[in-house]
Amino acid sequence: DAARAAVPISSLDAIFRPRSIAVVGASRDRKTIGAVLFHNLLRCGFQGKVFPVNPKADAVQSVKCWPSVSAVPDPVDLAIVVVPAPLAVGANYGLTVLADATPGATHFAQFVLSADGQRILARHGFDAP
Repeated sequence: DAARAAVPISSLDAIFRPRSIAVVGASRDRKTIGAVLFHNLLRCGFQGKVFPVNPKADAVQSVKCWPSVSAVPDPVDLAIVVVPAPLAVGANYGLTVLADATPGATHFAQFVLSADGQRILARHGFDAP
C-alpha cells in the first residue's frame, strides 16, 4: 500500500527485515535453487510480499510472475538474484536487475552464485567473495 511504501526504510532493514523480496530467477522447475528459495519464502513464515521475476513465466507456484524487477507493482526492499552463471551478466537477468530496478524502490540485491558465476562477475569488475 502507498502508506507503507512512503515510510523510509533504515539502512540495513532492507536486508535483515525486508518488507518485500523479488526472487529473480524464480522457476517453475521445482528442482532449481530459485524455485526452492521462492517456495521457502512463501511457505516458511516470511511475512512480507514475495515476487517471482522471470521473463519466461506467467506464474511460478501459482503466483503471478513479473518479467523484470521494474515491472513489479510495489517497492522491492531486497532482490535475490538466483540465475545460472552465464545469465549473471546476461541481458535478461543478473546485473541488469540493478539497472532495471525502479530507482529508489529496490534497496539491496543479493546474488546467489556458483564458483563459476563468481568468476564471471570478477571478469566484469565486480568483487565476488
